Amino acid sequence: MRIKQQSVLRALALVAVLLPASGLAQQTHPLLVTQDWLAERLDDPGLLLLNVEYDQSTFLEGHIPGARFLPYQEIVTQVGERLVELPPLEQVVEVFRQAGISNDLHVVLYGTPIPAARAFVTLEHLGHQRVSILDGGLFAWREAGREVATGSVSGGRGVFEPRVRDDVFVDAQWVDERRGQTGYALLDGRPDNEYTGADNGRDGTYRPGHIPGAGQVYWEEFMVSREEPRFVSREQMETLFRRAGIDPGETVISYCYIGMRASVNYFVSRLMGHETRFYDGSWNDWSLLGLPAETGPQRPPG
Repeated sequence: MRIKQQSVLRALALVAVLLPASGLAQQTHPLLVTQDWLAERLDDPGLLLLNVEYDQSTFLEGHIPGARFLPYQEIVTQVGERLVELPPLEQVVEVFRQAGISNDLHVVLYGTPIPAARAFVTLEHLGHQRVSILDGGLFAWREAGREVATGSVSGGRGVFEPRVRDDVFVDAQWVDERRGQTGYALLDGRPDNEYTGADNGRDGTYRPGHIPGAGQVYWEEFMVSREEPRFVSREQMETLFRRAGIDPGETVISYCYIGMRASVNYFVSRLMGHETRFYDGSWNDWSLLGLPAETGPQRPPG
């Protein structure tokens, strides 16, 4: 985990992250917003704030005023031995409608980093055009001394018609055809012992190792710390990408074990201006299909 940043450095870093990257010149909204940005717009009727969590109890105990709750468990499902997959289209769209999402709203997500990032990836796949994540979530809001609400919140159903994109979620065949090709970079979001196979595939639960040629950045390296769940600076992100062997302009394919941790790396890759794909089945799916694997540390970049 990263050492806590000094506030001045963090502010400068956020300015860098919020500036549009060259690959996102068409971006009309910030992907990452600060608590100051949110506070200025909290009463905007065109903004919908969603707290995405595993358990509603955390929302009931404290949330940003005006936020609604989006249950993480309802935007994922298990399909056979594949533990985390996208639910059927109409099912997941209805979950978002019930949470108040409409096509014309700017949706701001916050919560534990993985659930919030997974919701971000899913909404991009469904073609929602204005989705952001609140940097630091409730921690940052509280740290600024802002009001926190408690209890349940009800609200109207949204009018959300998906425009499903074919350039977000990819399957094993798509990945296998492109791994090793110029212009593509695989990014594994698991920790060292899972990536190298030192854990013996979680003690025999699955095959050890990783997709051949994949670089690795454990998703938590993109956060300041567990206690301070803000994203690190753009400069630090660039350093981690270089370490993983990812060059500017490459299309990044994000994966992990079951498609949870990879959500954070997907979001960071989008922040960095890369064309990005999300291999939802991840190592779970790759292993079940018996596709090529390698163990040991990452090959030196280049």
